[in-house]
Amino acid sequence: MGTSARAAVQVPESLRGGCPAATALRRLATTPGPAGLRAALRLGLCFLEGRRFGEAVALRDRGSSHPTLAPYGLLWAGEAALAAGDWEGALRRLQRAVQLALAAPARARGYLLLSEASLRRRDAAAAEWYAHLALRHAADDEGRAAAWRLLGRASEAAGRQQEARWRYAMSWWGFPGTAASREAETDLRKLAGRMPVPPALARAERARRLQDPRAQLEEWRAALSQGLTGALEAEAWLRVGVLAGSTEGLSALHRAAAHPRYRAQARYWTGVILVRLGRDADGVHVWRGLVRELRIEDVSRIHFDGGSILRTSRANPTRNPEDLDRVVRNLQELGIGYLVTIGGDDTAFAAGRVAERAGGAVRFAHVPKTIDNDLPLPGGAPTFGFNTARHLGFQLLQNIMEDSRSMNRWYFVAVMGRSAGHLALGIGKAAGATLVLIPEEFGPRVSLEAVCDVLEGAMLKRRVMGRQDGVAVIAEGILERVPEEELARLEGVRIVRDPYGHIRLAELDLAYILKSMVEARFARRGDPVTIVHKSLGYELRCAPPVASDSEYVRDLGFGAVEFLLGDHPGSGALICRDGDQLRFVDFRELLDPETGRPRTRLVDIHSTSYRVARKYMIRLEPQDFEDPEQLRRLAEAAKTTPEEFRRRYRHAAELPATTGT
Repeated sequence: MGTSARAAVQVPESLRGGCPAATALRRLATTPGPAGLRAALRLGLCFLEGRRFGEAVALRDRGSSHPTLAPYGLLWAGEAALAAGDWEGALRRLQRAVQLALAAPARARGYLLLSEASLRRRDAAAAEWYAHLALRHAADDEGRAAAWRLLGRASEAAGRQQEARWRYAMSWWGFPGTAASREAETDLRKLAGRMPVPPALARAERARRLQDPRAQLEEWRAALSQGLTGALEAEAWLRVGVLAGSTEGLSALHRAAAHPRYRAQARYWTGVILVRLGRDADGVHVWRGLVRELRIEDVSRIHFDGGSILRTSRANPTRNPEDLDRVVRNLQELGIGYLVTIGGDDTAFAAGRVAERAGGAVRFAHVPKTIDNDLPLPGGAPTFGFNTARHLGFQLLQNIMEDSRSMNRWYFVAVMGRSAGHLALGIGKAAGATLVLIPEEFGPRVSLEAVCDVLEGAMLKRRVMGRQDGVAVIAEGILERVPEEELARLEGVRIVRDPYGHIRLAELDLAYILKSMVEARFARRGDPVTIVHKSLGYELRCAPPVASDSEYVRDLGFGAVEFLLGDHPGSGALICRDGDQLRFVDFRELLDPETGRPRTRLVDIHSTSYRVARKYMIRLEPQDFEDPEQLRRLAEAAKTTPEEFRRRYRHAAELPATTGT
């Protein structure tokens, strides 16, 4: 097997440690539980590296039952079977691995190995298909180069020599410095006898990766001379324009502007080059061309549509004073005296800082929009978009609940919401989910094990009631309360932050993490369960609005104009409804005096609304531990004693009380 397939994904941290400890690993690998399974995987890796393929396959097969490392175990078992010449065994294990793999690099590696196995079976069509999938999922240049090389090998096996040369050249020239590109160069020399002119697409790929601006410019020019088309041609002209500058750059940018995808960027860089050339007035004039004046006919029906005709951005202009000054200066140069900002707490914070920086030269009106519903609006008024997202989530959850009942299995459904559980609770309460978990019911810090105790306890109680199915709705904001070091220890998890410093929760699949942990608990008792994990996130954000939101935005839009053009104090305000009246709230009223950031409106766990939601949930409650017969049945379902069940799960029943007025 080539080095390119092996290098496609790194060994997880918990499986590292080298082979000198093989004797200790051999003893540990015979013990039950996750530690023994992890040792089996590490020992199998040692045997694989030592070319003891039969032993490696056996150990990897055993390790593949590990709750979180199963995809890696199956991958390496498949690789060992492939090295041992067992093509069918390799395909079977690898196909299962790519189904389970959560991280893109693991999926990409699985597809690379499947393509290799298919080539060994002389199935060129399957090899080509798997190589295309590997290319789609590749997370780095090594993986992309390996996928292009396998595509070349598949073409060569199918007798398509010209296509094979082209694909080998993509790997060789498009991804310089990778192991696969060097192997592809060797393949190309064997096939063609001499090195061909790299194709235009390979030149474009190489140009994106070169560090030297002169070399980049030369490669983009060569790619254009060989005939690029469509969006790639426009990108090439844009890159040539930016890199060349001067007269050549202006000409190239003019050609890039012909494509709608690159029109705005081309106009911006045209303005930059004109300013560099000392033609400041011309540059500002070009930048004005990026601004479009909206007419009544452009906006009169947009309240029926989801999404935004303005597009959106996560850029944070508050990170340094230079960015703030640039925003204010650009607004003034464009002649803008009034600005309406639309968004959540981060956008409100940025708008307040820009208003403060502008010193009254620009008036701002901020309209609260977030499906998280976490801005502290007066009277508990919702943010617009929340009711629409809740309605769509309610409809989707109805289907999930019916599938859960029909298939007699559990679903863990994670719902978007960075800090607060409003959306998860709103969806789960409306649909009647088995239980809903929100961050507000836990303390400032919570472990994933404690969350699993609540979920497992609910599943056991549901069994005592005679049901094997259920739906748990879980607010993804719980992850913000899990210590970062605990998240970092999870296999396949990479912590990414947005421009405002928040952890990107969408990058952490909370439902999958909890499903894996709870399934492992049942498996250790010899009582395996099937849990399906789902996430409701981005699909909730751009739905056509429900009637209440359509009406709401008309009020807020009217209020924004009334504030900007009326005789109201202050240079900026948040526009909201307070009862049946519009209210203009000073930005400073939204800030937490300790953090200087907008306050977050959390779910009030002592409210009647939350108390009603809890009363409908099926989960462990204090009375379950006070009734000896109920406690006995729960312990029996957990295959333990009543005393041990009480010790293990009592804390899960002591989360916010559901009694009161």
